Amino acid sequence: MFAPTRVLFMKSKTVIKENFMFSKVFKNGRYAANNFLTVYALKNYNRKAASKLGISVSAKNGGAVQRNRAKRVVREAFRRLYKDLPPGYLIVIVGRKPCFDRNTKMNEVLEAAKSAFSRLKL
Repeated sequence: MFAPTRVLFMKSKTVIKENFMFSKVFKNGRYAANNFLTVYALKNYNRKAASKLGISVSAKNGGAVQRNRAKRVVREAFRRLYKDLPPGYLIVIVGRKPCFDRNTKMNEVLEAAKSAFSRLKL
């Protein structure tokens, strides 16, 4: 049996990996924070390019398992909201302490991301 084909969402063109890009967004970008997330956004020099995502989670909030779960949940929330975002933004999402909790539901993080994006007028 063949597995159904999936559209790969997080391609290398939509991910921020370089440290200087994170620093640039932290230094020059606008931000909005709530209990679950802090979202930084900066207009990219190429405004027609796809918006890019970077995820940052601190080691002081949990071990590797908790950090990876938080990143998966944030990545999924961004995937669901991606089609509504305008192109040409560099977005960095920093997970906060409640985002690392095992009992945190995907919908809670999704609503937190929506509210942060709306406060940033994205």
